[in-house]
Amino acid sequence: MARRQMYVQFELSKRMEGGGVARMVSWIRQEVALPGRLLRGLEDTDTGRIESGWRVDSAAGTPMPEQVLMKQSRDYTKQRKASDI
Repeated sequence: MARRQMYVQFELSKRMEGGGVARMVSWIRQEVALPGRLLRGLEDTDTGRIESGWRVDSAAGTPMPEQVLMKQSRDYTKQRKASDI
């Protein structure tokens, strides 16, 4: 039986060249994203680019299996249909 990958929602930060700090929230494999760890090779799913330099700041929520996460990842696209009367 294949091992199930568990993902947790983490807050990430990255120092920018202009002196600012970029922040984002992302679902990352539980065993990889430890608070304080600097991530190498984080894929931007919107652009497909691989980025480095993101630091894991904190974790939130309950770990979810990859299959459940992928199934629910686009639920927001149906929200408007459900909320419009």
